[in-house]
Amino acid sequence: MFGLTKYPDWVKNYPKEDDREVLKTLIKNGADLSQPREMIFCVYGGNENAVSLQKDPELKDWNVTVTPSGDPEPEAGYEYFVEIRQDDYVVTPESLAKDQSLIEGIAEKHHAFYDGWYASV
Repeated sequence: MFGLTKYPDWVKNYPKEDDREVLKTLIKNGADLSQPREMIFCVYGGNENAVSLQKDPELKDWNVTVTPSGDPEPEAGYEYFVEIRQDDYVVTPESLAKDQSLIEGIAEKHHAFYDGWYASV
């Protein structure tokens, strides 16, 4: 069994497959998910969408930064990248599901595109 990584049951059973793979990758790379880490949720939108999203009161506990996305097709409406970050995030099934749902809902409310999340090891 050399080289096999043991995952917590909640990671193995996390309902969203893409998220489950990110969690497994973090663990494979040495992350102890019970420890605080930088967590970033990614959203794309147009200028007005990104600015209104940045000011959303539901994100008061998050660091929100808007930068040009470098999108080669700005007519698609995603010319700005919105980074929604916490530097001391503890990943649990409850926190991830709650915050992912929150940010997906905020993105939808501001007519922006939720693109996922990543975290430091």
